Amino acid sequence: MTNVRQALQSRSQVTLAELCDMYPLQHGLAELIAYLHLSSDVFKSAVVDSMNDVISWRGESVNGEACVKRAHVPRVIFVR
Repeated sequence: MTNVRQALQSRSQVTLAELCDMYPLQHGLAELIAYLHLSSDVFKSAVVDSMNDVISWRGESVNGEACVKRAHVPRVIFVR
C-alpha cells in the first residue's frame, strides 16, 4: 500500500507494471494478488481489459533452482 501511495505523490496515475518495475515483487504471486486486491478495495483504479502487462519476479522452480516467473494481467491503473 505504501508503494502505491509513494508513486501517486509525484504523479496522477501509475500502472501496476510500473509499480512492479519501481518496487520489484519480493513475495511473488502472493504480493501480486495483494496489489490486485488493493486496486479494487483501497485505491481508485481502472482496469483496461484490452491491454495486457507482463509482471515478472524472481522465484524458484519445482527443483529449487532460481528462475523468473511471469504473470500476464490486464492493465491496472491506480489513480489519485
